[in-house]
Amino acid sequence: MKKGIIWLASYPKCGNTFVRTFLSHYLFCDKKKLDFNLLKKIPKFEHKETFSKVIHNLESDANFIYYKYCLEAQRNLINKFSQEELIYKTHHFYGKINGYDFTNEQNTLFFIYLIRDPREVAVSYASHSGISMEEQIEIFTGDNKINRIDYETKVNWKLSYKSWKSFRGVPSLFIKYEDLINDPINTFGSIIYLLSRYINIDYDQKKIEDTLELIKFENLQELEIKKGFEESMSGRFFRSGKIDSWKNILSKNQVSIIENKFGDVMNELGYL
Repeated sequence: MKKGIIWLASYPKCGNTFVRTFLSHYLFCDKKKLDFNLLKKIPKFEHKETFSKVIHNLESDANFIYYKYCLEAQRNLINKFSQEELIYKTHHFYGKINGYDFTNEQNTLFFIYLIRDPREVAVSYASHSGISMEEQIEIFTGDNKINRIDYETKVNWKLSYKSWKSFRGVPSLFIKYEDLINDPINTFGSIIYLLSRYINIDYDQKKIEDTLELIKFENLQELEIKKGFEESMSGRFFRSGKIDSWKNILSKNQVSIIENKFGDVMNELGYL
């Protein structure tokens, strides 16, 4: 069977870390104990360590242009690791940067794309970034297609979704964050079912239920308070996990800006 990267793709603050937490504990947890260190088993692709496997003197190369090496880095990972170790988080868009592909059919086994109501994303992302809501919405809805930061390039919420939707050469599963919250058994179960077709794991209903009980949001919040969470930028990473807090936070004008910018996709996804 073909080996390849399994992508957990999303715009930031759309449930990627929540799904990684579930999968890392379902796949790798032996002690039935919540452990943030397990998330390292499903790392972020856009990280210096990924590319240092390709460019050994990366630390001294201030002019390193990561996107030239994405495909090479992926091939390196595929050759080195087992299929179970080839699950990677990404916030990168699917497509080309200056003619260089981020990924392709040959390097990808399948992908899961996570999407969330952009009004709630704006609220969560502002809290995560420690910036004002006005600034966050301006960045969030910007037309700037290329926003390069270190080893990743982001686009806005709509363009991210549409880019991965255009990737039709491999199997895919699109999941709404709201379904993770409202129907966790079936939604997380669909992820495990897809994974079980490609890697050596069983679909275990009781294990799905036990893992969901272990990673309940209040448990994540409690562990973050006790031990911290290294992916946090400003304040608490596991803020609320809610799906409609935007109704009490965003002004009518802020809601209008987001809905006017992303209305077509929001309609498509049932958010309007």
